[in-house]
Amino acid sequence: MFVARKKVMKGLFDEALRSTLFALKKEKVVKETVLEVLGAISDPVTGAPVAKVAKIVADTDAKKARVTFGYPIAKAEREAFLEQASKALRAHNLDFAIDIEVDVKPRAVRVGAKRVDGVRNIIAVASGKGGVGKSTVTANLAAALAAQGARVGVLDADLYGPSQHILFGLRSVPVENDGARYIPSVSCGVSLMTLGQILEEGSPAIWRGPLAAKTLEDIFKLTAWGELDYLFIDLPPGTGDIQITLAQSFPLTAAVVVTTPQDLSTEDASRAIALFEKTSIPVLGIVENMATYRCPHCGAIERIFGEGGAARLAKRTGLEVLASLPLEAGVVRESDAGVPVAIANTDSDAGVAFFNLSQKVAAGLCLLPPDLSSRLPRIVSDGA
Repeated sequence: MFVARKKVMKGLFDEALRSTLFALKKEKVVKETVLEVLGAISDPVTGAPVAKVAKIVADTDAKKARVTFGYPIAKAEREAFLEQASKALRAHNLDFAIDIEVDVKPRAVRVGAKRVDGVRNIIAVASGKGGVGKSTVTANLAAALAAQGARVGVLDADLYGPSQHILFGLRSVPVENDGARYIPSVSCGVSLMTLGQILEEGSPAIWRGPLAAKTLEDIFKLTAWGELDYLFIDLPPGTGDIQITLAQSFPLTAAVVVTTPQDLSTEDASRAIALFEKTSIPVLGIVENMATYRCPHCGAIERIFGEGGAARLAKRTGLEVLASLPLEAGVVRESDAGVPVAIANTDSDAGVAFFNLSQKVAAGLCLLPPDLSSRLPRIVSDGA
């Protein structure tokens, strides 16, 4: 009788073990399926699999999935993803609630470049040629991302012709300091540092190239930037001392190059692209500014500066055209008023275009290699 009871107990134990292993295996399969299904959905901004731009975690017990995007995904794109995700999961007979979060991570910088504490990503905005609207693009990129909840800063590196203080309505606001470091002014949610707030209005910066480059380095290092997801650097035109110093010495994450459709502009833009390529700085893409003009009376579209210049440049360089921005009177009006059109008139053609561009830039960074420096062990000398 004892032997029979022992056999019964063993049978019950074996059955329980099999049930447990089956449940664990089923849970693993469900979890892997959720991760695979959600990760395979196309990101609404980049078109890449969501797994490339977001971290996905699944809780099979709670039947919940959390998708943490690496950029401030917009409401419309968020809703589009949720709809696709729910439909894809239902196709596998999976009923999971999906939460979306945002966490901007630092991306890798050039080997040997020293990161700035608290600043996750630094993006240079260059043009090669002056007068193409590079500073306006920088200001609107920054303001649009700040409006989406990102922590954003701008460094005006155009020392000979600073303009960011005008674009952000800080024309007569002096820069503050705490006795040791500059304190950035804040406008439209953007932390701003520009020589335009240091020099007297109308005073020129009469410096030779090396001195200007050293001044920019000092301003950059002596500014208390705080915690930033994105720091945009508005470069001066050309590929001289300031640009070379910035590319070689600053911990740049990536660059964006601005041009008009005109060949005269794209030719110089190609030189800016070459500079970044030679210094191992990834170029996210090309921004074609002042691409079109819409007549306010009849609605006809004019291409004042030609057509297809950015597309031809993109084909030659293997880059993407991130945006074709319109030429609008409203952009000038809002810029002079000190509020970027991206937040002053969000429904205008230019406002929408700048918003979409900000999404492209932020999402594009997620496709770059992550920063792994924080995972490396610290080497501490014992003085021996």
